[in-house]
Amino acid sequence: MCYNLSMKLIAKPIDALVYFFDRKQPRPYKFRYRDEDGKDHVVVVDKVIAVSEHNIPGSRSYIFECQSFNGSFDYRYELRYAPDSTTGQWQLYKI
Repeated sequence: MCYNLSMKLIAKPIDALVYFFDRKQPRPYKFRYRDEDGKDHVVVVDKVIAVSEHNIPGSRSYIFECQSFNGSFDYRYELRYAPDSTTGQWQLYKI
């Protein structure tokens, strides 16, 4: 069963573990985020469905549309990577 409801913008900073394929842009492998209650969650990225590049003057970012499986259902979300920021910031962008 796949939940494909409209996504909500949250833009929450995350810690991401990534790998590089052919020395190009990074691909997310898994990430950790903290919910509103202060509890940490680790999510393994099972599939990267699509990657799009967004160029706003002075700011470049990549949006990774991802999918993860959790028992009997899967869910989609978007991760955002801004390589031009001072830290190469990753965000859980939409869920």
